[in-house]
Amino acid sequence: MKQKSRLFFLLLIITCIIPIHSLGKERKTIKIGYIDYARFIEEEATDEYSGYGVAYLEEISKYTNWNYEYVYDTWENCLQKLEDGEIDFLCNAQYSKERDEKFDFSKYSCGKEYGVLLVKSDNKTFYYNDIQAFNNCDIGFLKGSFQNNEFADYAKKMGFQYNNKEYDTDELMQNALQAGEIDAMVAGSLSWKDTFRMVAKFSVDPFYFMTKEGNEELLEPLDDAMKQIQCNNPYFEMQLYEEYYGTSVTSTQPLFTKSEMSYINDTENLRVAYLKDWYPYSYYNEKGEAAGALIQLCKRIEKLSGLQFTYYPYDSLEDMNRDMDTGKIDLISVIPNIKQQLSNRNINITSPYFTNQVMLLSVKEYIHQTKDLNLVAVKSMKHLSNYFYKQFQVRHILWADTLEDCIEAIEKKTADFAVIDYYNVNKALRNSGDEEILVNQMANAKIEITMGVPSDADSRLIGIINNCIQYLSPMDSCETINMELSNQHSVFSLSAFLREYSKMILVVALLSLFVIVVLIIILQRLYRRIVAFDKLTGCYNKLHFEKLVPKILAEQENKQYYIMVFDIYRFKYFIQYYGRKVGDDLLQTIISKVRTLLIKDEIISRISDDEFAILIENTNYIKLIQEIYYFLDEARLEYKLDIPITMNFGLYQIENRKEAVANMIDKAILARKVDKDKRHSLYVIYTDEMEEKLILETRIEEEMKKALNDKEFKVFYQPKVDLKTKKLVGAEALIRWVKPDETMIFPDQFIPVFERNGFIEELDYYVLNEVSEYIVNRVKNDLPTFPISVNQSRYLFSNPQYVDNIFAIMKNTGVDGQLIELEVTETFYIENHTRLVRVVNQLKECNIKIAIDDFGSGYSSLNLLTEMPADILKIDREFLTDSEKSQAKRDVIENVVELAHKLNMKVVCEGVETIEQEKFLENISCDIAQGYYYSKPISIKEFAVYVENHI
Repeated sequence: MKQKSRLFFLLLIITCIIPIHSLGKERKTIKIGYIDYARFIEEEATDEYSGYGVAYLEEISKYTNWNYEYVYDTWENCLQKLEDGEIDFLCNAQYSKERDEKFDFSKYSCGKEYGVLLVKSDNKTFYYNDIQAFNNCDIGFLKGSFQNNEFADYAKKMGFQYNNKEYDTDELMQNALQAGEIDAMVAGSLSWKDTFRMVAKFSVDPFYFMTKEGNEELLEPLDDAMKQIQCNNPYFEMQLYEEYYGTSVTSTQPLFTKSEMSYINDTENLRVAYLKDWYPYSYYNEKGEAAGALIQLCKRIEKLSGLQFTYYPYDSLEDMNRDMDTGKIDLISVIPNIKQQLSNRNINITSPYFTNQVMLLSVKEYIHQTKDLNLVAVKSMKHLSNYFYKQFQVRHILWADTLEDCIEAIEKKTADFAVIDYYNVNKALRNSGDEEILVNQMANAKIEITMGVPSDADSRLIGIINNCIQYLSPMDSCETINMELSNQHSVFSLSAFLREYSKMILVVALLSLFVIVVLIIILQRLYRRIVAFDKLTGCYNKLHFEKLVPKILAEQENKQYYIMVFDIYRFKYFIQYYGRKVGDDLLQTIISKVRTLLIKDEIISRISDDEFAILIENTNYIKLIQEIYYFLDEARLEYKLDIPITMNFGLYQIENRKEAVANMIDKAILARKVDKDKRHSLYVIYTDEMEEKLILETRIEEEMKKALNDKEFKVFYQPKVDLKTKKLVGAEALIRWVKPDETMIFPDQFIPVFERNGFIEELDYYVLNEVSEYIVNRVKNDLPTFPISVNQSRYLFSNPQYVDNIFAIMKNTGVDGQLIELEVTETFYIENHTRLVRVVNQLKECNIKIAIDDFGSGYSSLNLLTEMPADILKIDREFLTDSEKSQAKRDVIENVVELAHKLNMKVVCEGVETIEQEKFLENISCDIAQGYYYSKPISIKEFAVYVENHI
């Protein structure tokens, strides 16, 4: 009764407070003008509004407490109403000088819009970028639209003429196109048109909220709200675009040139070879038809391209190659992406359209190396034999008829291990019944499946197929595999049934006793949950975990166990991006999945915020890790996360069962941290060498201060070269630790240690001081000088005295601020962008130049470029790596350079190693290059010689 009384009293208070609060502040109504842009702002049958713009406005309302009234009209009338003050905002207005004379714009953009040229879906005259066909055609335009001038510039640049017809509304223009009054129409990508086909993209521009001139009363809270939205979730606009426009013609429709369309239209059925007994990937079904996951993906390519395939079954890849040589088939659907597979063959392959993981099964002992062992696999995988020899370096391969025969071969020792694809592992284990079968996973043991075409075939064919493969998502592969497996007909096995349902049979037989036992267990669990469980996840707390582990180890003497520790990589950034509630919900979802994978006598504990420990059998940990990694993609989709979820696993094999559990956990944590640093494997098992690494790090910490006092830390310089003149224009200062005996400790050994213990701040000040003295010395000796950049750890910016310390170094050395460049990374901007911008502005008061370092290496934010007054943008070396082979990388670099120049920033590209890379950067107007092509980081003496030769 007391509890009910308290609840009633609380509800009474809330009821009284709500009306008082609502009277405290009246919500302001904002009038929003809109046109007939489907999926941006549109009225539903229920008199409610939906779309990209509505969702953005509702998010703004959470910060401004605004209500909205939506006012529909033509674009020209909306502009006039905005100028007259009849409406407050237009939401999708691009900036132009003409508009700026009459209106004011929001400080931040609310999205980007492509300018596109659309035709009817059944139009056979126009093709993608078919400039000749565009000439002298009739094109429709929306009156007053920003895209009109953009298209005029595009037409002038491409050299074609057109007839201009303007319409008051988007709907009238669409009707005119359907009726044949015009040949094509110019539109923005925000105007949803799923019945038309895109034939050109000619511009991309940000759009803003636009209001009448001088309307600061509304602009100020709008700008503040948009700033908070973009800081809290940098991917907010991307998420909205995916939700409302992710399936539009501009996002899901492959674009083909006139030549490619001509090939598609002129080509009759292409003869495609497939393996007839590789279930569930490709096989000959009961209806005498081609079936399987790969066949479904090939049919998806048919649908995307308009090509038509006829499928022919084959027993082996060798038979397919023979018939392709004689011209009996046009395509092979199951070519592994292995160079050896194509040696001495006149075959070209497409991009991979399916990736398959393979697992290794062994008996009693795990396979640590496969060289010179005997392998067994099912005959349906014979086309992968070259891959098996290359990947596993085996002595001999045995071919079995069925999965059961594979298991029997390793049980009878006629083969050392079996290779089974991931989707059939559970089936093989279920049918085996042998509890000593172990599942091994080898790093990079995956097979990429491509399509093969004759080398003398029309080159347009492989281009068309590759274009379509880009539109196949990993989800397409998963769905086709799951569909095949769900349709599988199992043969009933009594022994397998008894093994799988033995517990259920026992429960039914002892039902009455079971009810009593369950009641007792429930009462016991309720009591234990109060004193021994973590409130959020329901896991054991660390203290209770340490009590239970010795008991389980004592009871299960014949079982081998591990302590496994795992966490979510960079979990604190998930909290910052998505909030604590989303983070807690994500933890609960993952831990719930982990619990379903634990077997008897395995327990889990939450030992810190996002860190968990499990006592797990040696036969189960690999399977658990695999299942969790596949589940993470599902969780990411469920929570609509833009940042990938990655988990780090560290394991400690329990050999001394009397060892303190706390020590076991510490050793597993040490292994997990090694994994986090290396990022090469799903899990790492503790070894004594890891303790040696810890000892090395401890020795580094013990010696670091003495080394700094003894000047063992040396500043090396890597030149920066002007791409136009090929002359030296600067350098980057890089630290090296050189011991008295001339041995060197490399940065990747000591920098992570210094970042953890905070010594990195003292080292950064030391480097800046050394560089400043070096510059001043060159000035005094009338030697050439140039700006030198110094890396700044993100930890420095959290120090309230940071700016004062920088100014003190400059004052003591007398260095000119114009000769100093301070490099900052994106990471601190994500962590505390407000402080970073404030500090940068203070530094620039002394003419210090600011460079954004390693741009693109993390979760890059365009807000960083717009908010931080940087002078230089440094493109991360990873973008340049293999850029000769990747058009996408080259496009990204070129667009970054163009964007930086528009923001009045110079661009430095790191990692230049070849003359081809230098020429590429020179062609896209990149300003400065840095890398081993010019010089590695060198000592002061070597650098002095370099300066004399290159200044």
